Amino acid sequence: MLKYLVKRFFQTAVVLFVVSVIVFCVMSFTGDPVLMIVPPNATDAQIAEARIALGLDQPLWVQYKVFLFNLLKGDLGISYIFKRPALTLIVERMPTTFRLGVFGMLVGLALALPLGILAALYEGRFIDRAIQLLISVNQAVPSFWLALMLIIVFGVHLGWLPTTGADSWRHFIMPTLVLGLSVLPALARLA
Repeated sequence: MLKYLVKRFFQTAVVLFVVSVIVFCVMSFTGDPVLMIVPPNATDAQIAEARIALGLDQPLWVQYKVFLFNLLKGDLGISYIFKRPALTLIVERMPTTFRLGVFGMLVGLALALPLGILAALYEGRFIDRAIQLLISVNQAVPSFWLALMLIIVFGVHLGWLPTTGADSWRHFIMPTLVLGLSVLPALARLA
């Protein structure tokens, strides 16, 4: 048993290391963060100064080493946009994210259980086939596309729901529906 646990520990460490390399590479190659920070009319000297202040003048392997040690200490750095620690921003948003996840799962269950039960009761009949078609179409639609369509229709064109924010229950309707529909196929097939 101990041998198995040690093996799993090392496998997990390797996976985490590879993921950290991938995350670092994606962050490094998606653009120059200095250009997002400095004003649009910044001089070359100001850009170079900001690059030095952020440690982006160092070779990539040095930047990765700093990134990894900071990550191990729980320091996710400073947000370029908000000028605050990233970990603080994540912690502040956790309750809203948790609430949204719970509501999405409840909506998914509320839709999936009746559909799954109906499909089982009328197995092989029209209702079963219609539910299977509905679930298959739902599974084929990407969540981001559905979310954008809901925003365009109900937020922009009709103006019924807010497109951003988390101030009231109305702000949770569209994201909760999208999350609920994303778990619907798996839950309905289980039911």
